[in-house]
Amino acid sequence: MRTIGSARLHRHSRWMAADPPVSDRVYHEIRRRLLAGDYRLHARLDVGALADGLGASSTPVREALVRLAAERLITARPSRGFFVSLWSESELRALYEWRAWLAAGALATHADAVPVAKDAIANDAVVDVPAAGALVAGGAATGVEANSGYPLRVAAILQSVEGRANPELRRAGVNADDRLHAARRAEAELFGDVDRELDDLAARLRQGAASSLRAALRRYHGRRVKAAKLLRERAVLRALGGNGD
Repeated sequence: MRTIGSARLHRHSRWMAADPPVSDRVYHEIRRRLLAGDYRLHARLDVGALADGLGASSTPVREALVRLAAERLITARPSRGFFVSLWSESELRALYEWRAWLAAGALATHADAVPVAKDAIANDAVVDVPAAGALVAGGAATGVEANSGYPLRVAAILQSVEGRANPELRRAGVNADDRLHAARRAEAELFGDVDRELDDLAARLRQGAASSLRAALRRYHGRRVKAAKLLRERAVLRALGGNGD
């Protein structure tokens, strides 16, 4: 039989357990919209409008925005509010370099990373990409916009390579993929042959040769580092034109 104190504790525990899902739901939905390109780069995010649209109070919305600002998907400006992040040319270049370093670091320090990725790609397995949900490795994304397929596939391949790396490295990789999502949309338009590039990476994963994959990843990211200025310009034009749709 429960005492009065235990009953109060039980009710308090139920209340505490009921609140986090609201905050999580709001956070994940805003994050999904950011990655889907629903909000333009550099656009201001209005707390009240978001709360109304999400059926939530302003408190979980603010909490979600603060969390997203910490992840650098959005920018918090004192007295001005929250804005969708837009990298400068140098910031975008540095972000591509950072993403390349993370993948190279996983290959250099974890020899068993390639077999994990090899199995995921060779078996056409569903790769869990936290940035976007489920993605069938090797091609089509499910439940997302068609023009999101390329950014999701890049993330799936890179995060598969890092599957057994240090957990902090894996989390950093997911965050970098999120922050590069809009730039990768621009890559698909600017380069035109991105699917061929990813097919090449997937083929090297199937072969399971770390040295070959390392060289391919270096070329892949090096191309983007060199084109950072053009990629940023293309991403900005997409935003000004309604995300290019």
